[in-house]
Formats: sequence, C-alpha cells, structure tokens
Amino acid sequence: MTVLVTGGAGYIGSITSRALKRSGRHVVVLDTLENGHQKAVEDIDLVVGDIADQRLIGQIVSKYNVEEVVHFAAYKAVGESMSNPNKYFANNVTGSQRLIEALTTAGVNRMVFSSSAAVYGTPEHVPVSETAPVRCESVYAETKHMIERVLHWYSITHDLQSVSLRYFNAAGASND
Repeated sequence: MTVLVTGGAGYIGSITSRALKRSGRHVVVLDTLENGHQKAVEDIDLVVGDIADQRLIGQIVSKYNVEEVVHFAAYKAVGESMSNPNKYFANNVTGSQRLIEALTTAGVNRMVFSSSAAVYGTPEHVPVSETAPVRCESVYAETKHMIERVLHWYSITHDLQSVSLRYFNAAGASND
C-alpha cells in the first residue's frame, strides 16, 4: 500500500512524507517543484507534475498502487490570493477537484486534506473551537473551505473518506 503525498516537496509535505516512510509506509510524492525542493524529498520516490493532470494521477495510482492521499499541494500566501485570485482558484480549487476526481475514478477513497485555520477568519473566541463559524476573509481561506465542501460531497457521491486538518501556522525545525 502506498500513500501519495501531493506537495510533498514543500515544508509540511516533506516532513510528513519522511514521517510516513519512517513508520513503514511506502510513499510517493507529487510536486511541481514550483515552491518545493527536490532535496527535501530525500530518497522518497518523486514525480514532478501537477495535481490537475488527471492522466498523470491515474498513472501514479496504477504504478505505485496508491490507496491513500495526503493533499498539501496548494498556494498559500494570503496577500497574493487577494491580488491574484485566479491563481488560487485555478490551483487550489480546480486543481484539487481534478485530483479528487482522478483519484476516485482510479478507486482511491481515502484522503487527508491540508486545510487551514484561516477558514475561521478573525475568531470571536480564543482558543478557537472546531465548531467556530467559518468566516473566510481571504481568497486563500475560501479556496480551502471550498475543497472541504467538495470533499463532503464526494463522500456522499463517491464514498470518499476524508478528513480536513484546519491547523494554524506550521513552524519548527527538522533534523531529517
């Protein structure tokens, strides 16, 4: 069984990929290397490509026997999302939807989605509860929420099992 990690050459994706590998899982990374780094992938199989390339996704699933996906591939700069919303809608929403469609077509039905606490906007209460209302204040946040909703509907229409992680800023260091 293989886990596909999209955006696996980025900061969070590469650390997750290495942790999955250390736990005994077979991992394959898909990344455009636009913002990621090949060096961060280390000795994990890397496919350079785009999440919107449905043919490529099908080939990866078949070649590596992918059964699960951790989806990190997204643009993430809030300010840029406001000045260039098309870039964010095209990649974060359309690209993710094409990825999800290709995966479900290929029979993959488990996904972890890297969402964002940005979907809460400026919270009324701190600490923020998972039940806090969604109040997107940027295109970036809206794209994350939109994919959460897409995943919800794919769970109903395609039996896709998913979880969306709404974490805050990731920071740290790694000796990996």
